Amino acid sequence: MVWHKKHALRYSIYSWMALKGGLKTCDVLASRNILIMDKNCALYHNCLETTSHLLFECDYSFKVLEKLIPSFHTHYFRPTISLALHHIDNMDKPKNIKNGIFLILNAITYFIWMERNYRKFKSAASCSNSLVKKISRAVIIKLMGWKKGNEIKEALNLVY
Repeated sequence: MVWHKKHALRYSIYSWMALKGGLKTCDVLASRNILIMDKNCALYHNCLETTSHLLFECDYSFKVLEKLIPSFHTHYFRPTISLALHHIDNMDKPKNIKNGIFLILNAITYFIWMERNYRKFKSAASCSNSLVKKISRAVIIKLMGWKKGNEIKEALNLVY
């Protein structure tokens, strides 16, 4: 599901790393005996930083997910990256639309990780609405290279 037919390597690799425990979150670093002073989430400072928190237990990341993939409004619990992928895979949608949604999810993962790094290492932050716009633009640009990309963009309600 991460490696769908039209995947974007830049985005998909971060989802793959999240699934395999490869993102260097505070909990992963601690398991390797690397001590981190500030273990709080850079996006939502009241929680410990873990992969599952960043993707998508965190209020910030879940807000981004809901805005770009509205079907997550109906979930009673916030999904992990794995559950999000399964949810999309089980949608009753044409394959090209599902591939577009997978692209969005992988782009969300990538941009959430980049936002986390900007906040931790550059002291720069974007609000969730700004990040949604940035992700939407990036996905639209990718979709323009796809056959029927404009139709997929319209079906997914993406706005540049």
